[in-house]
Amino acid sequence: MDSGKSIVIPDTERYLDWLDLPGQEWLRSYAGAPIRVRDEVIGFLNVDSPIPGFFNQTHAERLEAFADQASLAIANARLYQEVRYHLEEVLILNEFTRAAISSLDLDDVLRRGLSTLLGVRNFERVHLLLMDEAKNELRLHDALDDLFPQRKPFPIAVGEGLTGQVAKTGRAMRVADVRQAPNYIEGYPDTCSELCVPLQAGNRIIGVLDAQSAQSDAFTVGDERLLTTLAGLLSTVIENAYLFSESQQRIRELTALTQVSQAINEAMDLNAILDIVLEETFDLLQGHEGSVILIDPPDGNQLRMVAERGLGTDLMTTFNSRPVYTHEGTYKRALRSGRIVEVADTRDDPDFLLDVGSEAKAVTNIPLVTERGACLLYTSDA
Repeated sequence: MDSGKSIVIPDTERYLDWLDLPGQEWLRSYAGAPIRVRDEVIGFLNVDSPIPGFFNQTHAERLEAFADQASLAIANARLYQEVRYHLEEVLILNEFTRAAISSLDLDDVLRRGLSTLLGVRNFERVHLLLMDEAKNELRLHDALDDLFPQRKPFPIAVGEGLTGQVAKTGRAMRVADVRQAPNYIEGYPDTCSELCVPLQAGNRIIGVLDAQSAQSDAFTVGDERLLTTLAGLLSTVIENAYLFSESQQRIRELTALTQVSQAINEAMDLNAILDIVLEETFDLLQGHEGSVILIDPPDGNQLRMVAERGLGTDLMTTFNSRPVYTHEGTYKRALRSGRIVEVADTRDDPDFLLDVGSEAKAVTNIPLVTERGACLLYTSDA
């Protein structure tokens, strides 16, 4: 078939180049014609007979005509598939763009945008993992959490699993069979193939877009191209949302500082000032429970809770009667460093004091630093 033309073999036993295959000993006469699309041979149309001399050149010419018709049908089918794929991509990207410009709610944009992939081609599950740069790990965003119960162990360290490798290298991965991938971390037992592409903002990797399918070798080069384009849009939306959030937070901070400064100038005693500080800090951090703790006396080492919101006077009494010192609890880290200390889960922090009446699951300690050092501590409990 190197010539790209039809061929007739009247008697296979007399054809020197004939290759006998197991189970085809009966074949004595053969005719074949190549199927060509754009001058490229993509297949063959073959007919066989057990009768020697059954096929002749006339059969070959007819077979070649059928092959030409088949090639035309295949070319049209491929063109239709390309057009359909292109249309799908345009619709998906258009829907995501519409979501991005119609809402300032990042979670809503991500949910609507990622939902457009579901049910298209072989995108059976879609996850968005965002980078926690401080801990160098990926965390699952809950945009589609209600559709896909979380089974994969999260967070995932950069470099671990398929998504962790993509976050580390910044290169997409298209895996036909995850069971053959040496670094694969199982999330869903029925996943067979996976496609992961990085989200980049400048030179930074800010996340990974992950698609999974229960079919083997489910994703194509075209799927990777689509997901890469979508990842580029996601990166822009997420980065803009972060910048907007930071600017809004900065505005809130400046507003709070102005209001606190004005209120303090008008206040007549320490208790009024502390109440103002607590109230404005609540508004700034959008908290519901918290307290103000002083080093009392200022040159001492004992802490005294002097104001609270949402905690109750019983907790204040328990805290002050214990007593609590500057070298104890999570307070010591904030007082020594002069920096904010956040505890995401108090159960995992050995410094958290269990005998001061607090049942907080998370705590933020904010020191007030003066020329003499940290002298006041605001704690936000959740």
